[in-house]
Amino acid sequence: MMQISSTGIPRNLAMFLAYLFNWISGIIFLLIEKKDAEVRFHAAQSVIFFGACSILGVLLPVIPLLGPLSLRIIGLIALVVWLIQLVTSLLGRPFKLPFVSTFAAILVMKI
Repeated sequence: MMQISSTGIPRNLAMFLAYLFNWISGIIFLLIEKKDAEVRFHAAQSVIFFGACSILGVLLPVIPLLGPLSLRIIGLIALVVWLIQLVTSLLGRPFKLPFVSTFAAILVMKI
């Protein structure tokens, strides 16, 4: 049976959309989803993980030698996490990212 989020769309599609445009869509779903705790959690996880990647993407290039290499590694990790979260969300089984999930749970409780 398909579960519907309070936004009126299926839960797995809402989680997919929360990851689709990284932290931007995560913020949107944190604002519009009021009742479904799982969708809110994954929206918060998207905001925290991809927001941190974006911040590092701005800060790392200023570090000589290590910056560009680190940026490529983080970009590759972000791409892999993004693809995995998109696929697993559509399947209805997105995973909790280690370390990030703790902060996502705190963020959901505070908003």
